[in-house]
Amino acid sequence: MPTERAIFDRVILLDVQGLFGGRDLWIAADGEAHGRIVRPPGQGQSSLQETRFCLTVPAAEMGELRRLLERHDVGAIQTQSRCGVPDEARPVLCVQCGGEIRAVGKWANDAHPRFDAIYRFLIRISELGAAAAPAAPRPWDRNWQPPGFPQRRTILDLARPALDE
Repeated sequence: MPTERAIFDRVILLDVQGLFGGRDLWIAADGEAHGRIVRPPGQGQSSLQETRFCLTVPAAEMGELRRLLERHDVGAIQTQSRCGVPDEARPVLCVQCGGEIRAVGKWANDAHPRFDAIYRFLIRISELGAAAAPAAPRPWDRNWQPPGFPQRRTILDLARPALDE
């Protein structure tokens, strides 16, 4: 009897721009997910504000995520190497399977069909979680992550663009 090969143990989206905010999402293979929405400071606040949430990703969406990752291998996605324009976001996708961690980033103003398909899906999942987020906003902690997930710095280092010198 053939066994199903694991496509991922963890999938991460890091998509917070330092001035305007955004979202981060961490999904485990069992469907347990953690996320946060980061917004600009409100009146009387001096830093970005985050609202964290947890959700269980429905089985149908987990199946769709597996199919997306089979079709669009994150490790094989190559994006344009260039300097960003001022204040341009650079979302990063990361997939961990066993000890292997693969990550790729893409400048927000660039289009890449394979990256964008995964990105749009993860945005949709984060919107599901954010809609049910009862937690009060708190100052953004850029280094927070759920236990068991790769560190932000590790992911960003793997996704660093190789600029031509």
